[in-house]
Amino acid sequence: VALRMRPVKRYGAGVAESWAELVVETVCGDRCTSILLGVCPACPDLSSGPPAGRGYFVSLAEIPDCISGVPYCTTSARFTQGTRIAALITDDGSLQLLRDGMVIGTEQHLFSKEALKNSDFHLICDLTFDVSGVSVGTRPPGQEPGILQQSLSWLRSFVRQLPRCNSRARK
Repeated sequence: VALRMRPVKRYGAGVAESWAELVVETVCGDRCTSILLGVCPACPDLSSGPPAGRGYFVSLAEIPDCISGVPYCTTSARFTQGTRIAALITDDGSLQLLRDGMVIGTEQHLFSKEALKNSDFHLICDLTFDVSGVSVGTRPPGQEPGILQQSLSWLRSFVRQLPRCNSRARK
C-alpha cells in the first residue's frame, strides 16, 4: 500500500513537512505484531512488480527509490489493532517514526533540501507481514491526545468491561 504524505506547516518549520498516518485494523496470528514501512520520494508503481517480470514485489527493497529499514526504533514497538503509526519528514530532512503520537525512531538528515522541495513523498506499508490491514489516519502532527485524554479513554474502556450488577437493594 502506498499512501501520499500530506504537507503540513508547523510553527518554526522552514519548509512544509510531510506527514502520513496509518491505523492498524487487522493483524495476522499473534496479537502483538510488527510492521514493515518504507518511504518513496515519488508515487511508486506497485502494480507491475520489479523489472524481472514477476508481477509483484517480494520486499520493500525491490521497490525503486524506496528507503526502508530506517529509522532504527529506539524502543520496542509492537502494533495491535487501533495502533496509530505515523511518519514525519521534518524540515531538515529527518525521518521520524511515531507510534500513538510518541517518537520511536529518528533518522537524521535523510533527505536533502532539494528533495524536500521537489518530492511527492509516499509512505509504503507491506501488508504481507504481520499487520494485514490498515486505514488512513487523519490526525495531523501535534494533535495527539494528552495524557489526561488517554487516561480517561482507558478508564472508560475499563469500566465498560466490568460485569454489570443489579443495583436495587433488597428488603
